[in-house]
Amino acid sequence: MESLDDEQPLPAAEIRESLRDEWVEQASYPEVVELSDLLAGGEQPDFWDDLDMESKQTRLAEMLGVLPRTQRQALVLHVAHGFDPAEIADFQDRSTEQVEEDIATARLTLERRLWQSDLDDRQEELERGGR
Repeated sequence: MESLDDEQPLPAAEIRESLRDEWVEQASYPEVVELSDLLAGGEQPDFWDDLDMESKQTRLAEMLGVLPRTQRQALVLHVAHGFDPAEIADFQDRSTEQVEEDIATARLTLERRLWQSDLDDRQEELERGGR
């Protein structure tokens, strides 16, 4: 007769799903991410330094939110948690090349959105000043 206190090994599929849930949780809630680490060129617009922490977090969440799930997950796992593309590829059950491409594409997308946001803000300031 087995005791309820005896450890029962989990089937491999349950272990993999458990790890997947843990990785997804980590990827969804990065504690500290530097904007420059997320961008392809590593350069951020001047306005970024003028924002308070809450505004930065809000804008960053909005920008990350537009990325497809696999791109966002790959980028955050790589930048915020230090996983290399091969580890992410194994987790996502994709090729390393696909993950590397997703990371590069995500960085370019974020950079474009950030600079467009800067241009939109400047345009809005010009319109207000002209009235």
